[in-house]
Amino acid sequence: MFFKKKNNINLIIKFYTKITNISRCKSIYKKLDVPDTFDGRFDLLILFTIIVVYHLSQLNSKGKTLAQNLFDHLFQDLDYTLREMGLGDAGVSIKIKKLVSAYMGRQKAYCDSFKNNNLNKLIEHIENNVYRNGKAKKSNITALSNYCFIILDTFKNSDKKDFLNGDFNFPIFKIK
Repeated sequence: MFFKKKNNINLIIKFYTKITNISRCKSIYKKLDVPDTFDGRFDLLILFTIIVVYHLSQLNSKGKTLAQNLFDHLFQDLDYTLREMGLGDAGVSIKIKKLVSAYMGRQKAYCDSFKNNNLNKLIEHIENNVYRNGKAKKSNITALSNYCFIILDTFKNSDKKDFLNGDFNFPIFKIK
């Protein structure tokens, strides 16, 4: 049991590292004018986590378990980050509840867009969540939304077993 759990945490860290790496991709912030703030970083981290969680949940029971473990790990990491930023127990608890609520709302919206292959709805949701300040160019919102569907297509075309073992890569981000 302990060995399985240790392997599982290593696998979750493998997934999470890939997600954090893409969510910190400087070219996404620069080329698409995503705000490089706590909120902007949170929104990209959540967006890319939801894409991975969505794909995992489509695979099988192991994928669903990994998706839940990834969600749990995300919020453990956010809890740690908030504490590192100096928030106390009460402040962290309040902030985490708000972040979980934000995640759940975004997950429903994004996954509905993915499930229905609805780019226009995804554009709307990304505009409302990632670009909350209302100053984004429509072309940037569309480019990020298209990239999300490119990621999903890449994941769908990957080997299921490899993906479940964390052996996948996000496609390289490019603007046409």
